[in-house]
Amino acid sequence: MAHMRFMKWFLILLGKSVLALLSVAGVLLLVLEGWLIWHVEYGIGLPTETQLAALPATGLSVPETPAVSTCRSPRFRLSCSGQSSRPKTPVSSTTRG
Repeated sequence: MAHMRFMKWFLILLGKSVLALLSVAGVLLLVLEGWLIWHVEYGIGLPTETQLAALPATGLSVPETPAVSTCRSPRFRLSCSGQSSRPKTPVSSTTRG
């Protein structure tokens, strides 16, 4: 009988020890994960909550860049109105000089 009581006590102690070890390991993994996220987030320069809150609701405003004018392009020879300034008759390869 004493042998069975000792075995029961030992299994309970072993189960609680394993549970405590897993709990500590889980907490350590959470701490490690938090540290890695913090380290990577600030290492790559992500904006802070304050910077995100300062953004307008419509999103980032990108400054408008002037459109590239094709008016002076020798390849297309377009006038500023968009109409071609090339002659209407096609030029054949035999008439080129």
